[in-house]
Amino acid sequence: MLAAIVCATARNHVPAMLLGSLLLLVVLAVARFGGILYALPVGVMTILAFDWYFLPPLRELGAATVLVGGLFLVISVIVGAAVTTRAGRRAVASERARGDLAAEQAALRRVATLVASGARPAEVFAAVADELGRLIGADATFFSRVDHLSGEDGEPEGDITVVGSYGRVTDDLPVGFRTKLQSGTAMTAALRAGSPVRITGEALATGPFGAIADKLGIRAAVATSVVVGGRHWGVSLATSREDFPADTEARMADFMELAATAIANAQAEQKIRELADTQASLRRLAMLVARGEPRVSTTSTTCRAGSGTCARGSGPRSRCRSMSTAGCGD
Repeated sequence: MLAAIVCATARNHVPAMLLGSLLLLVVLAVARFGGILYALPVGVMTILAFDWYFLPPLRELGAATVLVGGLFLVISVIVGAAVTTRAGRRAVASERARGDLAAEQAALRRVATLVASGARPAEVFAAVADELGRLIGADATFFSRVDHLSGEDGEPEGDITVVGSYGRVTDDLPVGFRTKLQSGTAMTAALRAGSPVRITGEALATGPFGAIADKLGIRAAVATSVVVGGRHWGVSLATSREDFPADTEARMADFMELAATAIANAQAEQKIRELADTQASLRRLAMLVARGEPRVSTTSTTCRAGSGTCARGSGPRSRCRSMSTAGCGD
């Protein structure tokens, strides 16, 4: 109504261009300091007042025009509120997405730095479990390697060995814990589907981890397979006492897809170190043979050359068995 009074008063006294410019400045000021929610109805009413009470044909400032102006004002407020709410939601979602991306990149940088520093695979596995748990807000995570995986066309079969754990399951599922894949678990479902799987409620009581889920009060679990070198290398599982947000599966899959590269690099570095150790031992053996050392010395050096890889479980089984029968364990 203030705009109507101003336009009616300025009629025949102020140039149209000057008054229009002043009214525009007022609307811009409201938008700058009050936001779109206030600027939209103010702008609508200002335009109507300028048209009705300043530009011909003129209208009288009576009950009818006040009613029409009031209707325009109410509609403008409703539209402005809807636009503001939607824009606010988009801004919040965009800000959250940027924050999630930044957190994921920071977690991956820490894992990559660990790999670049020459960390052993066990350290990398533990770091992946830790970073995944913190990234998605899980109460606990564990990261397992799958051995002897079969049944690719049906229910996956094989053994899983925990290689990294984080949070509340560390005591119940320590590194080295080994069990068989069983039907009905999130890990088996993830390996079968090749994509993240969520299990909630009573379904968590199925399988070898039912007692642990009940003990820790776990109400939701998300599992995803880990593909390294084009094959199913393992599976990761995150748990929570409350259900996870809707985007947890996508975030977990994205992180593990990139973390798989770090895992592959860590394993490759480990193999290089093992090869270097074996070659060094073989060089020492060759020097002993060249000097004509007794058989006891050469046998001892041969045993040391292979004991490291067998102790780590990475040496060929045939070689480890032959070393055992050759007296290396005596």
